[in-house]
Amino acid sequence: HEAALRDHAISDHVIARLHAPRHGEVAILDYAPRYREDFARLNLDWISRHFTIEEADREVFADPEGTILKAGGAILFARLDGGIVGTCGLKRRGPRTVELVKMAVAEAVQGRGVGRKLLEAAIAKARAMGYDTLYLETNDRLERAVALYRQQGFRDVAPAEPSESVRTNVFMERDL
Repeated sequence: HEAALRDHAISDHVIARLHAPRHGEVAILDYAPRYREDFARLNLDWISRHFTIEEADREVFADPEGTILKAGGAILFARLDGGIVGTCGLKRRGPRTVELVKMAVAEAVQGRGVGRKLLEAAIAKARAMGYDTLYLETNDRLERAVALYRQQGFRDVAPAEPSESVRTNVFMERDL
């Protein structure tokens, strides 16, 4: 009897685990001052893993409110299991165009759909803010990111003006 009860308890545990969500739910949050350090932390980590941190990066991290928010943009965050694991900004480029900037996802959670969810939220936010076009600059070494952008309707374009970043070699946009 005890063995049957123990086996039943184990099978209940296995079944419960099979039906439980594989990962926690990703929540998308708007900017709040308490997330300012997360914005810099995630981006500095991501940039330093792939490229070199530039002066333009430092300016944005020193004043995200002034460089992004007060200029007509937004900053979003992805929270997973209580921690901030992703971020991106929407920086106004003109009356009808906004640029996706400083998108970063913590290495530990990459491959779990955080970037996709963040990008979908950024597209919806840009549309809700009344913009017609979402523009971005990236690098062709970031193959997974470029593939995600293309899946979300971005197409390659010629740059309208020189990039602030030396690491940029891919320019994309999509209609909203």
